[in-house]
Amino acid sequence: MVVWGAGISPAALSRPTWLRIPWGFDRQIQSIKTAGGRLCAFFLNDNDADGHDVSWIYDVDFERIADTPGLVAFAGGTRAHDMQVRLKYAGIDAAIISDVAQAIGAVADEAADDTFYAVANYTAFPPLVKELDGLKGATADAVAGRAVARADGSALPVGIAPVELSRPLRIVYLYPDALNLYGDGGNVIALERRCAWRGIPVRVDEVRMGESLDLTDTDIVMMGGGSDRDQLAVAHELLAQKDKVASYVEDGGSLLAICGSYQLLGRSYYMGEDRIEGLGVIAAETVRGSDRLIGNVAVKTDLAPEPFVGFENHGGRTLLDAEATPLGTSVITGTGNNGDDGFEGLIYKGVIGTYLHGPALPKNPELADWLIAHALERRGDAQATALLPLTPLDDTYEHAAHDAAMKLLP
Repeated sequence: MVVWGAGISPAALSRPTWLRIPWGFDRQIQSIKTAGGRLCAFFLNDNDADGHDVSWIYDVDFERIADTPGLVAFAGGTRAHDMQVRLKYAGIDAAIISDVAQAIGAVADEAADDTFYAVANYTAFPPLVKELDGLKGATADAVAGRAVARADGSALPVGIAPVELSRPLRIVYLYPDALNLYGDGGNVIALERRCAWRGIPVRVDEVRMGESLDLTDTDIVMMGGGSDRDQLAVAHELLAQKDKVASYVEDGGSLLAICGSYQLLGRSYYMGEDRIEGLGVIAAETVRGSDRLIGNVAVKTDLAPEPFVGFENHGGRTLLDAEATPLGTSVITGTGNNGDDGFEGLIYKGVIGTYLHGPALPKNPELADWLIAHALERRGDAQATALLPLTPLDDTYEHAAHDAAMKLLP
């Protein structure tokens, strides 16, 4: 068996790493696709040199290889469980490995001319090369003895009978060309998959900058975070159409707003010294902070038995009005809205505002299901309400990734 390895280095210091790393992984995915490769392992580390936020893996097009016949996949590295969940939502069932020998052992019975592809991010690559060098003199029996069980595909629901709805559940992803700084598009992937795995017909529409906003038959809206420049451009775009957003929110529409878009829903936020008018559809405003609030975060919430987890990176401090309801009622680790009051995010009717990146929904599936259930309840017709409560899904991988994130907390 031929073993092929590729390492993804971070960007030069003059360029943001979140641009380079997805691009590098995508190149390797394309190489595997072009070669017809079907044996592969993906290693994901989150050491200081890699960056602790791994949400960029949702910007990698793993879906490109999901339909490869006989695909066998593995996930390794310090964030192996995050990679396993990402692959699941791409339609790939992957087994967890602690080293590459376990994966090679698991495919040792494959044809001698097959190629095994190992792809790793920055700090995961040197140990991968060292492990491969150490296997050069190993016997076939010794390698096979290290094997882990292959994933059997059972994590991916199959044979799902479609349910009937008057029209598909419509998810509108607002401004992915401007608001997808931290892999927030992964939230749309999670919503679409969790509907599809229940047989719920779903349609995803993207509204890009300069396009008309029509929310008349929308069930769920998703807005991500962006750079200051892009967030300001979106603010100008939406302020001209804020009545549409306000009507949707007051009618109880499901809406997930992450980071910068969460700030934008409030009355105002700051960009440098400038106060920027917000949409004013939630009872909150965001003020300047002296530094950025960055790191892993966990918050207790009334929406799930376990804390919600994620990664925060924001300079603004969001202050809720006294009558507002926070999403996170107690910050366990991290800073949340502002680092002072112990709250994180906000719930208003069908709106969830939060600073949780990661992206938020794959590791917190209860939050994804809350948005879906709320959207169906808002429909109110017999077909939609017949789907409630939602059919439970096997969230073993998601909960393992959640638990691994909890172990990262100080």
